[in-house]
Amino acid sequence: MSASSSYERRQGHRGLLVLALDCRDGCAALPPINEARSATTRWQTAPMSHAGVSRADVESQFVRLLSGETSRDEVDRWAAAQLTGDVSITDVAVRTAIERLHGVDLRHGPNLPYLHSDEQVTDWLTDFRTSATPTPRA
Repeated sequence: MSASSSYERRQGHRGLLVLALDCRDGCAALPPINEARSATTRWQTAPMSHAGVSRADVESQFVRLLSGETSRDEVDRWAAAQLTGDVSITDVAVRTAIERLHGVDLRHGPNLPYLHSDEQVTDWLTDFRTSATPTPRA
């Protein structure tokens, strides 16, 4: 590892092991994973309860985002967690809304505007609210 690159192990969101990487000059020379410690050094996914995602949960993410109570990054991570692993979200409107929220933090480029404007996110919320009855996914 070069002198300008470093990493640290720490407990992350939902108890996941996080390797915080600082790569000022690139990360070509990362240390290899010690296979004897692979259970503690490999990426792991947190157990999620996908069956518990309700329309109220999804709407809350939209409202918190648009009010500024939470960041686009936090909403994106929440949505990604809902789509990870064995997902069985049968409500099409919930699934579509979560898929839209996953990526809400994308930008056109570094220090450029977000790919999806607040107005577009508001339109997504309106679409979600107008899909009043849950539609099972085929």
